[in-house]
Amino acid sequence: MGKGLMFSRFVHFFEKNEIVAIFHALSREVVFVDKPTLSDIRTRLSLASISNVNDEAIAYLVEKELVVPVDANEDTSLKSIQDSILQHPCIDTLYLLLTNNCNFACSYCFFEGSYNSPKEKIINMKEDFITKNKNAVVVHLGCGLDARITRVQPPSTVAWFDIDYPEVISLRKEFYSETNEYSMIESSITASDWLEIIPADRPAFIIAEGVLEYL
Repeated sequence: MGKGLMFSRFVHFFEKNEIVAIFHALSREVVFVDKPTLSDIRTRLSLASISNVNDEAIAYLVEKELVVPVDANEDTSLKSIQDSILQHPCIDTLYLLLTNNCNFACSYCFFEGSYNSPKEKIINMKEDFITKNKNAVVVHLGCGLDARITRVQPPSTVAWFDIDYPEVISLRKEFYSETNEYSMIESSITASDWLEIIPADRPAFIIAEGVLEYL
């Protein structure tokens, strides 16, 4: 008998009503099935092997790499993507899978050996990005009275934008002053006008930790 099969360790299942999304966190492949079908696939998967995939549904999942051999080394794929992110720190497509209990310790985002503590992860990631992208743009959504720009002290080549409601920015301006490199924008982030102010031709680092938990 050939090697057995299993769902990839990077597969997540998201349920709504009777529909389940089988989502691969690395490739972003997704397949939708109903709950009875998923249950049936799990049963058939336990009997299938990579050398004898006669099941059309399972063959399709194997093709999409949602299902892999039980001895598959998926660390290679993960390492390749992580290296690519570090070498090319820009956003092409941003997928947000939000929970109400993020501890900034996900192995996809913060892989082993990268950072130590959640606070250090965020600070170091931002500083690493600025070091590698001297002309970067930093956009802080829902900045409140956060003093991050004074802690990071970015070089003059970096353009930093803090964005929040007009009444918040009005209060913020009593404590902070704008410069040629630092701007405070009075706007709801759900509006689109502020996007016209942000340079679109430079690498961007987006901070939104004070906003995402309310979405």
